[in-house]
Amino acid sequence: MLSQLQRLNRRYQEEANEDGSQDSGTGDTAVTDNSGDGGDNTQVTTTWPDDWRNQMTGGDEKQLAQAERYNTPKDIWNANQALQQKISSGELVSKNPFPSEGTDEEKSAWREGQGLPVDPSGYNLEFGDGLTIGEEDAPVIDAFKEAALNSNMSPDQVKNTVEWYYKTQEAQAEARAEQDQNDQQTFEDTYRAEWGNDYRANLNKIHALLDGAPEGVKEDILQGRGPDGMAYGNKPNVMNWLAGLARAENPTATLVPAGGQQNITGINEEIAKIDKFMRTNSKEYYADNAMQQRYRDLLTAQEKMRA
Repeated sequence: MLSQLQRLNRRYQEEANEDGSQDSGTGDTAVTDNSGDGGDNTQVTTTWPDDWRNQMTGGDEKQLAQAERYNTPKDIWNANQALQQKISSGELVSKNPFPSEGTDEEKSAWREGQGLPVDPSGYNLEFGDGLTIGEEDAPVIDAFKEAALNSNMSPDQVKNTVEWYYKTQEAQAEARAEQDQNDQQTFEDTYRAEWGNDYRANLNKIHALLDGAPEGVKEDILQGRGPDGMAYGNKPNVMNWLAGLARAENPTATLVPAGGQQNITGINEEIAKIDKFMRTNSKEYYADNAMQQRYRDLLTAQEKMRA
């Protein structure tokens, strides 16, 4: 439509220049400008005929009906410029559907026409704020880029989505760390009151028990998380159960250092030492409540170890 409009304009401009006059049958308009100095009259002449819409559309009724929407050829030019701007900015997407059943070459050609990369590596994921894709995340991001290309996502959409993903991960990690601190403080406050003087001893028993597990098991148990997101090491029911298990499995954990057979030997030696002290210094022994409690604890541990 635009090229035909330009040809009509050029044609009537040339005819006007040749005869130097305005043909009343063409619908030309003369405008006199008296604003200049000296009273000179300047005529500005338009060269568009009255039937310019009909000539431009070739008499096609549908096209003519559309042309009737515009008052002047200038209006059509402005509308065309606005349309070109929308196309160049990507605001308008081609009405041609993606050739999902076409060849790879046809798919690539369609994507190039839409400003999309022809393969996943064409998505630019360089961020100005220092964000980088770690090696551990590379397989996931590569899979996402492939899925994004299959969905014909634009480069901006892919980049914004990846950036949102990492910002969300970072926010979640910060929130989780803060919650861990709160949960740990709550656990400590609760079990210092419940376990009393045995608080530190019970924790030592738990760690002694888990230290005997295969490598990594201790961390998996204490740092693992339940469906509520709380670390097992901060769950009162888990730690209470572990404390009971540690006392049953390793009753010597807080009496002598961990060490299998060395535990039994150490207990036996200490019991023999207290037995000798009790026979030779009975008065001092019965006056020492701490030594008596120690002796009872050692006998209990010895019995459990033998069992």
